[in-house]
Amino acid sequence: MSSKGISDQIEQLNRRIAAIQENVHKDGSRQARLEEIQSIIAKRSANETQYDDSIVRQMIECINGSKTPP
Repeated sequence: MSSKGISDQIEQLNRRIAAIQENVHKDGSRQARLEEIQSIIAKRSANETQYDDSIVRQMIECINGSKTPP
C-alpha cells in the first residue's frame, strides 16, 4: 500500500473518530436534558394538587417566541 493510501485511510479514520466523539457528546447532552425533565416532572407530581402556573407561562413564552415580527 502506498503512503498516499495510508494517509487517506488515516484521514478517513480521523473523520470517523471525530463523528463518533460528536455523537457521544450529543448523547451526553440529551441524557442531561432528559434527567432535568424527569426531575421537573417528579417535583410536579409530588405537588399535583397545588396550582402552578409555570407551565402556562412556559407555553405562552413558546408561543410568543415562535411568532415572527410583522
